[in-house]
Amino acid sequence: MYLVYKAPPSDIIWGLVRDTRESIIDPGPWPDLDAAVKYYYLLDLEGMQPCEFSNHPGEPGTILWLGDPCEGAPNRPSDIPAAYRYTPSPGPSSVKRNQNRDQPVITEPRLGPTGSTDTQHEFAADVLRNLLRHIEAENNNGHDPFLVSHAWTDGPMMYLVYTAPPSDRTWGLARDTRESIINPSPWQDLDEAVLYYYLLDFEENQPSSSLRRPGEPNTIWWFGFPREGLPARPSDIPEANRYTPSPGASSETHGRQQDKPAITEPRRYGNPL
Repeated sequence: MYLVYKAPPSDIIWGLVRDTRESIIDPGPWPDLDAAVKYYYLLDLEGMQPCEFSNHPGEPGTILWLGDPCEGAPNRPSDIPAAYRYTPSPGPSSVKRNQNRDQPVITEPRLGPTGSTDTQHEFAADVLRNLLRHIEAENNNGHDPFLVSHAWTDGPMMYLVYTAPPSDRTWGLARDTRESIINPSPWQDLDEAVLYYYLLDFEENQPSSSLRRPGEPNTIWWFGFPREGLPARPSDIPEANRYTPSPGASSETHGRQQDKPAITEPRRYGNPL
């Protein structure tokens, strides 16, 4: 399945690729049609919230593809056959424009009761710590690597900045750990949160095929929610928030990444773990 779309006020053209034989929330096929439609919308469209991005210099009119591997996908809308053009039905789109006065619809996160503030902050730190370990383990198992350069928490919020070779873009993930990304409620437990942050925010998005265009600055492409006031470049992030993998993981990844430098300094986080 392929979709090409825009999310105003962003002027970037986005593309989504999905193999509909596989669920994006469980290791298996979709249980039914309604589940597939629901979670493609909640996680790939609403959950990604791309409307805050602006076009970077050097890539006007190109499609930024997300989702499953997209080798051979069209580079520009003009490369797509006219037979694939989609036109929305006049009724729903006219109603939406009138109801929202031509403004984009922005859905706020759904927060559930999660206990005391201290408990929320501790949960965010635990999620980040275990997610980083999970990423290291998957990297060492031969998965296409996610190389985290910075990681920190701020209250219940969790932030990671990383690269995904061979992509030379820098990616960022922002998540409020008080809410599940698969259900309109809090996470059931720590293991569920770590599993689905990895499966959906990292593995399913597959940013490794997205390359910077000539002249494009090394800005951070943030995903998740909320993203207001986040650092624009890695150099804007305090040194205290730099992340380095454990020595074992670093050296093993070094061998697979063809002599990329292994960094073995101690781990550091914005909130000490």
